[in-house]
Amino acid sequence: MLSKINIILVLLIVCLVPHHVNAKRDMRTIGETILKARKREQERLSNDHLLLKIKQVRDSIFDRANKNLSLAKELEEKATEHFNRMEVVLHSDDGKRIARDPVSFITYVRLERDPAVTLSEIRIKRDEASSLVERAHLGEDDQDVGYLPDEETQNEIFDLNNWLKERIKRLKVQVDDLNHIIHINASTEDMSNAKLLVRCLAEYNALWPKLLSQSEIIGKQLATEQKQQILIDINKLIELDRAEAEAERIKAESDAELTRMKQDYELKLSRREQAMEKERSEWDSERKDAQAEIDRLQELADAERQRKDTEAEIRTRIIMQDTEYAKKLALARSPEVQTLLAPFIANGYYQPGLRSGTYEPSPVSLNALKKCEALETTVKSLKLFLIYGVTKKDRERPRWSFSSDYNRLNAEQKGRLRQAQQYIIYLDKVLVLEGLLSP
Repeated sequence: MLSKINIILVLLIVCLVPHHVNAKRDMRTIGETILKARKREQERLSNDHLLLKIKQVRDSIFDRANKNLSLAKELEEKATEHFNRMEVVLHSDDGKRIARDPVSFITYVRLERDPAVTLSEIRIKRDEASSLVERAHLGEDDQDVGYLPDEETQNEIFDLNNWLKERIKRLKVQVDDLNHIIHINASTEDMSNAKLLVRCLAEYNALWPKLLSQSEIIGKQLATEQKQQILIDINKLIELDRAEAEAERIKAESDAELTRMKQDYELKLSRREQAMEKERSEWDSERKDAQAEIDRLQELADAERQRKDTEAEIRTRIIMQDTEYAKKLALARSPEVQTLLAPFIANGYYQPGLRSGTYEPSPVSLNALKKCEALETTVKSLKLFLIYGVTKKDRERPRWSFSSDYNRLNAEQKGRLRQAQQYIIYLDKVLVLEGLLSP
């Protein structure tokens, strides 16, 4: 393309330059014009490549924003199902069996007190995901091919995506824990007299503060004056240690926060670069797959065209040049053959080897007869051939008047049966090409 532009520019400049201008200066001007044209073309290609990268990043952000909305709906659905199931267990026999096992009971208490996520949190995040979808497209202009959502919106989309994936994983763990304690306590024992889990849970929740209060009272009663002083000194040491630990904690948290912010920024930058690289790789892969599919379809089309040309050539050669074909065709159209092969060349729905028959009426299939071994030169094959010519299952085509039992046929009938089989064996291709037998 560039070479054509160069040639046109050269011709145009040559036509416009006056004849009296120095030839050396003409050539220098032409060379500068060509260089400028090349530079403009390179800049155009570079801009197109950059815009393609921006579009890939933009599409990735839009896809992630839409994916967040889907993940939020999925999380809400799974969490609702999980909480409903926990509520059902409180009043079921499964809950009664869980209440009898201390480990399973404490597991249920933990699931209730520390859920992976709450429905109110999910609804807030779902609204946030919906808002981010709108914000990602806000300001997008069909004419502005270089548009990208602002950095704050991009960061919020990535953060929400990580939050949703992490909560889905945690919820799955708790769902598996609930399934596990139900499964390990499964039995066929009658639980009609056992306590409901909801009642055991209420008693446990009421008993825990009471035990704490009782332990505090007993401790005060047992403590002597000396012991109380020891406790006071211990508390002083504890408070001093706590103050020092708090100071260290504050300092460590400040350092950790700075480190975390730096790591978070580097991680987001790395993820963004990875996402862009992944998008670029997927685009290249899709382009290669599409080209491969086009090449494959082209090869199939070429092969199919070649096959049809070959078949047409063979058919023409057989019809136009082969004298043997003409002889066979005359024999196939003779009254004797037409009468003797009427049970096979007439149109009907029955086909040897097919229980349900064909959709449209047609002659008997040559391949079906071969597949059923009715065209072998053996007595067994001849008996099968006889059955297909006299069977009552074929209600549309003419039937031979022979007996279906080969051993009851006389010599003349057996001769006509063999002759019919030999006609099909000898005239097989002619009968198919002339439509007297199906392929």
